[in-house]
Amino acid sequence: MQHTKSSLCRETKIDTPTKPGLPVVLVIDDDPVASEIVSAVLSVAGCTVELAQGGGSALSLLDSGSCAPEVIFVDAQLPGLYGTSLIAELRTRGVSRIWLISASAPPAEMVAAAEGFLRKPFEGDELLAVMGLGNPMLAQSAAIPQVPIDSDASVLSQEVLEKFRQKMPDESVRRMYSAVLTDLKQRIQTLDAALARGDMGEVRRTGHAIRGGCGMAGAMQAAALGAQLEVIPISTSGNRSELVSAILQDLDAAVQALEGKLEAEFPA
Repeated sequence: MQHTKSSLCRETKIDTPTKPGLPVVLVIDDDPVASEIVSAVLSVAGCTVELAQGGGSALSLLDSGSCAPEVIFVDAQLPGLYGTSLIAELRTRGVSRIWLISASAPPAEMVAAAEGFLRKPFEGDELLAVMGLGNPMLAQSAAIPQVPIDSDASVLSQEVLEKFRQKMPDESVRRMYSAVLTDLKQRIQTLDAALARGDMGEVRRTGHAIRGGCGMAGAMQAAALGAQLEVIPISTSGNRSELVSAILQDLDAAVQALEGKLEAEFPA
């Protein structure tokens, strides 16, 4: 499926009717975890949210007439159509407010083509501030480089977890973290396959996605390991492969630790 309303909000039946005057929002991101988190925060605030996994599917959605967003959040590192080319296409379709989201700083020309840039992981309050639904001064912190995630960080940030619990029912939060775990396990499979064929470019791209999505969810240990994978040199020398293998073992352990933490937080 190329585009859909947020499955998180639909399946968990969050009681957040659209509020008059709040904009329709389109989130374009191939990272399902980041998409669901952004969608959840905006839906709880009362916005109508649509999701698209890539630039091409987003344009098809707009051209179909089924979605007329006033604000678009678009990942700066999408496969296929992305960056300034995608922003130009969105502008021709009448979208006036476009914000970039990414775990690393996009090129200056890409930022200049949009209204601004939010660095993942960002907090829900920063997202709402960009929408004009919170303190506008908070949005300025998005331009400040984040402190690198420490490899000794906690399995799950209690602060981030509590913020999600304040914004939505526990059942919705539990489902969101289940999606985080499912996505992590799929990305580990992707990493295993990339390592087997010596594709360090795919290793770096997958690490980038893990850092962004897990960072937003507060899964800091996994995010830290994703950050390590993101900077693996492209060289396929033996020591690079050994390093990736070691990080993958740590990532497996981080997934198990996160599962244990979530079982404790959300007992059956």
